[in-house]
Amino acid sequence: MKRLMLLLMIVFSLVACGDTNDMSADLQIKVTRLEEQVTNLEDELSLARVDNEKVLSVYKNHYHYMETVDDKVYVIYEDTSGELIRSLWCLTPSSKPKKLFEGTSFDFRVSPKGKYIAVESLDEIYILDTEGHLEKKLTKGDLGLEDIFSLNLYMWNDQETSLWIESKDLMLTQAYIKLETNTWDYKIYTNDDVFTDDYVLNPNTGLILYSDYPLMLDTITVDEFMENERLVTLYLLDLEEEKNYKIDSYLTNEFKPEWHSDEEFSYWMGHKWKSGSVLETMMLSFSFDSIREAWNETLDEVYSQNKVLSEKELESLNELFQPVLTFDTMSTVNPIGCFFTSFYEEVRDINLSEFLMYYPYGEVPKELEEYDILSKLDNWPFKHVKTLKAMPVPIHRYKKAHVEEVLKSITGVKIDQLSELALKDVLYLEETDAFYNYTSDFGPGWFKCTSGYHEKDRLILEGQAIDTEARLTIVKIGDEYYIDSFVEIK
Repeated sequence: MKRLMLLLMIVFSLVACGDTNDMSADLQIKVTRLEEQVTNLEDELSLARVDNEKVLSVYKNHYHYMETVDDKVYVIYEDTSGELIRSLWCLTPSSKPKKLFEGTSFDFRVSPKGKYIAVESLDEIYILDTEGHLEKKLTKGDLGLEDIFSLNLYMWNDQETSLWIESKDLMLTQAYIKLETNTWDYKIYTNDDVFTDDYVLNPNTGLILYSDYPLMLDTITVDEFMENERLVTLYLLDLEEEKNYKIDSYLTNEFKPEWHSDEEFSYWMGHKWKSGSVLETMMLSFSFDSIREAWNETLDEVYSQNKVLSEKELESLNELFQPVLTFDTMSTVNPIGCFFTSFYEEVRDINLSEFLMYYPYGEVPKELEEYDILSKLDNWPFKHVKTLKAMPVPIHRYKKAHVEEVLKSITGVKIDQLSELALKDVLYLEETDAFYNYTSDFGPGWFKCTSGYHEKDRLILEGQAIDTEARLTIVKIGDEYYIDSFVEIK
């Protein structure tokens, strides 16, 4: 029992942040009660040895052999007398130890308020109450899972109304299972996205932060991966809505994401931690994904017949081109409007600097480590401003990868295919692989169709742009629709 005494004392010293001199009175009382509890347990187990000739010790070889909830400690013990029997015990300062479960091999998770204890043993899930009585049992047969899959406990939600379980095939999760304690109903979410151990699930929301960092089991594979310098991307996955949102990308990076609340998270980016939020991520990704979907659907409709466009078709196009999008109580610039900020007879000549002037998918950094490098660019207009805080207007930073994704989706052209004219005034740093601008006002590009007609595989739209009339030409290539030109009508 000396080993157990040492173990439990270590636990409470960690709670006290490793400094017993600063230990609060309440914590000291808890430690004292725990010492009494250990004594009670020693007496209990001594009797067990006499009665059953068993010798129990803490099963430290288990990766998850102990949990604490309030003043209760849950510990897995093993019988060291020769039988492969393990048991789960609950220890409290005020009562005798209580055995809750026994088996040859098992894992457990205690709900946050201690109402339930979930146990997984031989691919069966047992939900116990505080006395160890069975509330619910779940098997692979109940779930309709194949025998090759294993069941693994993941986590309770904060309100202990849901338990998340993983169905795994070796190291990879095949499905996430949400068990509701109010009804004991369950829902299975097939995993089609997360093929890595670089992920974390939020049990309250069903949102998963994950990357496409590969699952690697040997050092040779890791070395090869690092040498190839593959781009790794971090995503947000909404299991309920079956939607993915891109967050960030970096070369050969393991993001190690962490949830700090249901809305806020952080991740490792190169050499430092970065923070993010669910709302911002969904706004940045969802707005473009939905616009791209609307772009294809709307153009499919107006391309359906070779004729002059009707008023209804023009109205649907103008809805697609509206300069401002609104989501709930938030508004953002429509990225389609960025293609109407300059005129070009060939899309390769689109003015990228003007395109980015009101581009919605950027950030206004509170700190800008690269400010000195940025201020040395030949076309940087604020040479006299020495620090970021002294800037008279905010600086926006845009990831090149995201800009290229939007540009290519609507025009079919990559950034390195743009002409010198298109890139003439753009602010870009190789060090961060990002574009910059300094817009302080609000004036997104816009175009309103007043007429339109088909010309072979092209859709010609004419209407009003800023202070002039303009013509927009859209070409269909395969199943995709791309802007071909946007010119002023003189």
